[in-house]
Amino acid sequence: GDYNLGVTSTSQSGLYRFESSLGCIKTLNVNIADDYFCELNPLTQEYKINGEWQSGEEVINVNQGDEVILSALPNEVDVTITLPDGSQVGDNY
Repeated sequence: GDYNLGVTSTSQSGLYRFESSLGCIKTLNVNIADDYFCELNPLTQEYKINGEWQSGEEVINVNQGDEVILSALPNEVDVTITLPDGSQVGDNY
């Protein structure tokens, strides 16, 4: 069935895992911001897939072997990217 997050708080931010009865797994990363400053100065995900820069999608699908570079817009802002294993890297990873 459905799961209702209700009135959200930042403590509910994180990776949600969905698993079907057939064993298929998908994840959804939910980020709940509490900082009005970020609304005034938005950050947009940017990614280069096989040489083509794109931006703005919450989810990207790539094939094994594709070249992927992660970044963010605007370019003038310093960005830290946290990887799935918890390690952190800089912009243009």
